[in-house]
Amino acid sequence: MQLTEKFYYSVIHKSNNGFASFHVILDDNGIPVDLNHIDINSSYEALTGFSKDSIIGKSILHVMRSTGSEDNDWIYQLIDILRSGNPIDIDVYSRITKKWFKAQGYFYAKEQLIINFTEITLLKSKNEDLKILNEKLAASKQELREQYEEYKRAQDAFRKLTERYKLAVEGARDVIWDWDSDVNKIYISDRFYKIIGYTKEEFYNLYENIAEVIHPEDKSDFLGSLTEHFQGKSDLFSAECRVQMKNGDYIWFLSKGRAVFDDKGSVKRITGSSSDITERKNYEEQIRQLAYYDYLTGLPNRAYLIEKLEALLLECESCECYGAVILVDIDNFKLINDTYGHLFGDRMLKIITERLCGIQADNIKINLTKLGGDEFVFIIERPENRTEIEEIALRVLAVFKHPIILEDKLFHITCSMGVTMYPENGTKVYDIIKNADTAMNKAKESGKNCCAFYNQAMGDEIAEKFEMENHMRLAIENNEFKLYYQPQVDIALGKIIGFEALIRWFSPKYGLVSPMSFIPLAEENGLIIEIGNWVIDNVCQFTAKINNEHNKNLHITLNVSAVQFMQLDFVDKIFEAVKKYDVNPHNLGIELTESTLLEFSDIIVSRLNKLREAGFKVYLDDFGTGYSSLNYLRKLPIDIIKIDKSFVGDIENFEIEKKLLRSIVYLAQEIGLKVVAEGVETKAQLDFLARSKCDIIQGFLFSRPVSEEDVVKMLKSLEE
Repeated sequence: MQLTEKFYYSVIHKSNNGFASFHVILDDNGIPVDLNHIDINSSYEALTGFSKDSIIGKSILHVMRSTGSEDNDWIYQLIDILRSGNPIDIDVYSRITKKWFKAQGYFYAKEQLIINFTEITLLKSKNEDLKILNEKLAASKQELREQYEEYKRAQDAFRKLTERYKLAVEGARDVIWDWDSDVNKIYISDRFYKIIGYTKEEFYNLYENIAEVIHPEDKSDFLGSLTEHFQGKSDLFSAECRVQMKNGDYIWFLSKGRAVFDDKGSVKRITGSSSDITERKNYEEQIRQLAYYDYLTGLPNRAYLIEKLEALLLECESCECYGAVILVDIDNFKLINDTYGHLFGDRMLKIITERLCGIQADNIKINLTKLGGDEFVFIIERPENRTEIEEIALRVLAVFKHPIILEDKLFHITCSMGVTMYPENGTKVYDIIKNADTAMNKAKESGKNCCAFYNQAMGDEIAEKFEMENHMRLAIENNEFKLYYQPQVDIALGKIIGFEALIRWFSPKYGLVSPMSFIPLAEENGLIIEIGNWVIDNVCQFTAKINNEHNKNLHITLNVSAVQFMQLDFVDKIFEAVKKYDVNPHNLGIELTESTLLEFSDIIVSRLNKLREAGFKVYLDDFGTGYSSLNYLRKLPIDIIKIDKSFVGDIENFEIEKKLLRSIVYLAQEIGLKVVAEGVETKAQLDFLARSKCDIIQGFLFSRPVSEEDVVKMLKSLEE
């Protein structure tokens, strides 16, 4: 208040210029519409002709209207400039006084304006006293400049007080701080000491400054953000950091502030606030856990694995180091899930995780992550040599040597592993994981419970499979698939009673491709569905043809993949083909392998019953190569079992095989099933099977698989 009074009485009221202070009158929209007199000096009275008592507290427009004056143009001109936001620096003419004035205005507070009126009538009239007037005007400007500088200093002091007050009001729950560089003194509100659990005296008895309680990991970033702001690289200082409380825990603060600089760009002071953001940071950590960690095991997940490998690959580029990835897949884990349920399987995975987490290596950093399902990945950083990687793989195998006991059940778990070296076997994360998976599958093909290192040959094999898949997709369209038929002979009658349809692929690129090569690939990529539908259509068409032209009782069996059999529309597809070619279902047989029927699910039983009710015969193929349970022969809705050729081939050399085969035939027939023996190639095998009362035989002894044309010729020759 003393500064304000000094300003008015020592500067304005003693000035030769006309000074008037106004309050800006705003309408409801905040737009200036008039100026209300607050104070004027004696020079203003002399220049305008209005006494101080007659106009103080009144608006300019009101004063003009009360005197009946129409001299309002210069007033509206001032108001228009205020509305535009431009500085007031104009020449105005008063018709009342018939004088010109230079009007220059400055805001000294919100909605409060000072206007300096300098008479420039002589200047405008360009009379002989122009030189003297200019000198006066120059002196007046200098005086005004000095007055403005004094006003600006007062305004700066007032603004600093206002900023501190504003922060205190708006951030009552936050910590308020201010650092004055001139005296190198920092002010921190009491809220800070209350949050961290100290009194102010306790804190400064232990620490010299606030930086000592900032978490070591955050201190560099905090000071770096402050330095950037002081260097003018950021408009606002902002930093997050952890601060240690009295009890030893850490609390998160978000600090924001703005520095004030002098004319030389040096920091005069910085004022700001700090908010407790611990709750927000804890929530962010929960989100990060969900995004980067497996909810079941707590291990880093696939997203973490990808980011970690990307960072390690960049590191390898700069320092020419290398590392390895070991992909661990639990063998036959699906069987555990299917048998005991997924909740049981989840508990098993937790036990496996605990064991894998115990694997360590001296002087090597190992990261264990969960890729998904029952797959884990070890990231090995900077091993010295391949031997160290092999030792870690052996430790993984070792943790599975001891059985796992869960709910009083004992499980002998094994795993298969694939190892990829980076960047040797890949410079991109996708390639590294893909190659590790390729190596892991190679380990499974080698008998499981082992480890395989990726090499280029494996990659070439995958590339070849991919190329074969592309050719296979065109095979149906290009008529490259052919069906061959192998006769089935009734031993008692000594005649052909039917055929088994066998698919062959005659590829322009690969030549004759064995079904053992392309059927598994087709099952893997889903093409088996399209191929299987093609087989069904052609078998039904050929069955109708040979029975119409030769023998009403000939039947043809077709092999059905487990993948196709489990399709929802499989039964409908067969019924559609039968109807399309008017085939008697009694002339068709469906061959399914033991592995397909082993699950013995309600869906399988329902579909088999539906097919049998329609007249189809159901064959259990390759009996003797799998679990060969005679118990499920009694339960499954099947009509015929086919003894695999590998089993038949041994009956000449091993007595036990003879006894087993004879028992199988007897037991199968006892429960109403017929028996087909595959792979009969010698007269001795035929004689033994006849003595064992086997029903039907099939093999090279009678005929190799032949084309449709040769089947027709064979039937014609038999008729003759």
